[in-house]
Amino acid sequence: MNLAERSPGRGRREMPSPRVIDLVTEPSGSDADVRGSKVRVLLVEDDPLFANLVVSILQEASSDFEVEHVPRLSTALARIARDRISLILADLQLPDSSGPTTVRFLRGAAPAVPIIVLSGLDDVDVALETVREGADEYVVKGRFSVESLVWLVRLMLERHRRFVSDPSGVDGEGNGVNLFASLPALQVIGRHLVRVADRTGLHLGVVYLGVDAAPRGPWADWDRLVTWICSVMQRTLRRCDIISRLGRGELAVLLVSEGPIAGAVERLEQAITEGGAGTHVRIGFSAYEPQQIATLDELLDAARHGAHPVLAS
Repeated sequence: MNLAERSPGRGRREMPSPRVIDLVTEPSGSDADVRGSKVRVLLVEDDPLFANLVVSILQEASSDFEVEHVPRLSTALARIARDRISLILADLQLPDSSGPTTVRFLRGAAPAVPIIVLSGLDDVDVALETVREGADEYVVKGRFSVESLVWLVRLMLERHRRFVSDPSGVDGEGNGVNLFASLPALQVIGRHLVRVADRTGLHLGVVYLGVDAAPRGPWADWDRLVTWICSVMQRTLRRCDIISRLGRGELAVLLVSEGPIAGAVERLEQAITEGGAGTHVRIGFSAYEPQQIATLDELLDAARHGAHPVLAS
C-alpha cells in the first residue's frame, strides 16, 4: 500500500499534475518567480537516525530543499517565530511534547504553513485527531518510499502556494516588522515554554518596548525608528529569543535561556542608547516566576507597567 492510500489527511487520492511534480526539480515560469529562494523545511524529530534519513531524501531530491532539523518542540516554535518556514515535518512524540498536542502548538504558531506528521504510531484514531488539530497529512514511519515522501512534500507546497510569503520579507508598509511573530503566535509559544519552564527550570522573561517618534530629527519617522529597533534586536538577541509586534508603537521579546537572562536587557538598552534613540524608547522587563506569575499575558502586563525610558531626556 502506498503513501497516498494510507494517509488519512485531506486529498489523499489526488493524482499529481506535471506542474506539481516539477515544483522543485524543474521550476519554470510562475513557480520560479514565486519561489525565488530555497524551500525551507523544518524537521522536528528527536530520533537522529530517522532525521538524517529524511534530510538525505529531501536534499538528494533537489538542492532547492533547505532542511533544518531540531529535536524539540520548543526549539521548533522559536525557529517558526524567527525564520520563514515553507513546510514542517514533525514527529508527535518529542522530549517536550507528545501526541496531537504537538500539532496544536505548531499550527498555532504557524497557521499558514503546511504540516506533515511523520509518526511511529500506526493508529487511525491518533491520525484523525492529529488532522483535526491542524496537520495536513499523517504518515506512518516505515510505510513510505523515497519517491512518495518527496511527492507529498511537493504536493503540500503546491496546495499552500497562496500562503507562502513573499521572500523579500517586506510588508505593505515597507517596515519589515512582519519578519517577527504575531501576538497570537507569541502566546502559543509562550504557553508551551511556560510548561517547559515549570518542568525543567528554563529561564523565561518578557521585554516590552514602547516606541515614540521624535517631534523632529532622524527619529521623527516612526516607521524608520521601528525598523531600526527591530534590526537592533535581531543583532543583539539570540535566535531562540522571540520578537513580536503587539501593535503600533509596541514590541515585545520573549527571552529564553538555560541561565540568567537579565544581561540581554542590558545589552538591548546599551545598543538603543548608542544608536541615539534612547529617549524615544520605553523598556520594561518581567521574569517568569512560577510562584508569582502564571501566564505570558501577565508577564507582558508586568513588563508594560514597569516600562521606563531607556535614556532619560
